[in-house]
Amino acid sequence: MEYIEEIKAAKSIKIIKSFVEAGYVPSRGGQAYTFNGFYVNNFEHAFLNLTNSKIEEMLKVNRSAGDIFKRINRNGINKINTSYVEQKMNQLADEIGLKVSEATEEPLKLAKNQWRIALYLNPYQCHFALQEKNGSWTSKEDWAGRIKRLTALPKYYPATLHGRNPFKLEKYYIITNPYAESE
Repeated sequence: MEYIEEIKAAKSIKIIKSFVEAGYVPSRGGQAYTFNGFYVNNFEHAFLNLTNSKIEEMLKVNRSAGDIFKRINRNGINKINTSYVEQKMNQLADEIGLKVSEATEEPLKLAKNQWRIALYLNPYQCHFALQEKNGSWTSKEDWAGRIKRLTALPKYYPATLHGRNPFKLEKYYIITNPYAESE
């Protein structure tokens, strides 16, 4: 089963890498998902920031696009931590051609080819939020495709699955597509 998941993930990586290398500049702009949200989780929402048309393009080739991101789950470790998540983010970024750098809480002037994400953690899971171009934040709430809009990020974010511990805001990151125009 794990081998099949890796094959599906490899297909998705190849497609996403082609978007990145073509200079795709992501910007959902708080856009609601126009299909069953099952194919996109909160990591994909923030880290890849793909528009509906790009996701639909990817799904034509690989109906299991979400399989690529199962690797960020615990997979054998007892508690999830920042360094583990960063390792997985950097691994994926290297595979698809993106660059990840740490950011501060302070508002930043981002280049056209950049976006900022926030990492939340609880002992069991991670959660991500995406900063939109207008400075507000969005988060994908669940598999149904709902997007929560936030004017500011809370220090703690509620965990919706089985009443688990809330997520604590840990860090900010800037994601850069080096293949896209920066101005």
